[in-house]
Amino acid sequence: MVRNIKPLFQKRFIEDISPEGTRNRQIQVTSTGTKVLELCRPLWEEAQKGIELKIGSENVQLLTQLVAKIEDI
Repeated sequence: MVRNIKPLFQKRFIEDISPEGTRNRQIQVTSTGTKVLELCRPLWEEAQKGIELKIGSENVQLLTQLVAKIEDI
């Protein structure tokens, strides 16, 4: 997980708001991160529609279910 979020910290898209001395990290999206999300959302939605057109909505649902099961492992 740390490997995945480190670039987000470096680009200042997220920040650590954890109280000092706590083990669990509390992370929030920065204003810069929010702006990037807003810019990327239409591209993400377009990509999702493209996948659905290529493999069909039923297969997208199956893929989503499989990914959820893998996350639980």
